[in-house]
Amino acid sequence: MPSVTIDECLEKVGNRFQLVVIAARRARQLAMGDTPRVETEGSKPTVAALKEIGLGAITPDEIREINITTPINPEPLHPILDSILASENN
Repeated sequence: MPSVTIDECLEKVGNRFQLVVIAARRARQLAMGDTPRVETEGSKPTVAALKEIGLGAITPDEIREINITTPINPEPLHPILDSILASENN
């Protein structure tokens, strides 16, 4: 799996502040069950998100369009976590 530098990510996004927001949003999507678009070999969602951005596998516009409040994979995460999330939504 090729490694990606922050400079490569910045070429795709524009500035560091946008990169942080976009990478965080994509990492949240991945953590909620979205399928990675690059080989991750067990990488954490944040690293996988940066790899996707740096390799051009996902564009900032694609990430902005996806609603991150709805899990892509609605399977229960854990009973305690489910109860916490349910209480936050009420």
